[in-house]
Amino acid sequence: VELLTRFWGLVGSRVLRMPARTHDAVVARTSHLPHALAALMVHIVGRGDIERDRKLCGTGFRDASRIASGPPIVWRDIFLTNAQEMAKGLDFAIDELKRLRGMIASGQGEAVEVWLREAAELREKILRLTGKRVG
Repeated sequence: VELLTRFWGLVGSRVLRMPARTHDAVVARTSHLPHALAALMVHIVGRGDIERDRKLCGTGFRDASRIASGPPIVWRDIFLTNAQEMAKGLDFAIDELKRLRGMIASGQGEAVEVWLREAAELREKILRLTGKRVG
C-alpha cells in the first residue's frame, strides 16, 4: 500500500484512504452523477430543433455539457460497475428535480431563489474547500 501511495503521489495524485463502499458513494455523487446529468442535458437540448436552438447555446451550455464528451464505453462501464450508488444518485436527482418543478409550477419564486442561492453557496464552499478557483 505504501509503495502505491508513493507512486500515485509522485505522479501528482492525492491518495485518500477510505472503505470501498464510501469511495463508491462519493465518486457516484461527485463524478459519475455529474457526467450522467451533463449527458441528460445534452439529450434534452438534442431533442429540440438543433439548427434553431444551437444559436442560443452559449457558454453555460458549453461549460455544463463539457464532460458529456467523455468516452461512452468508459462511462458505460463506470456507471454499471457502480450501479447501486448511481441508482441512489439518480433517485436523489429525480427527487430534487421534482421539488424544483413543484416550486416553479406553483409560482414559489422565493423558494426557487433560496434553492438557487443555496446551490451557489454550496458550490463556492465545495470549491473553496478543495482549493479550486471559484468563478
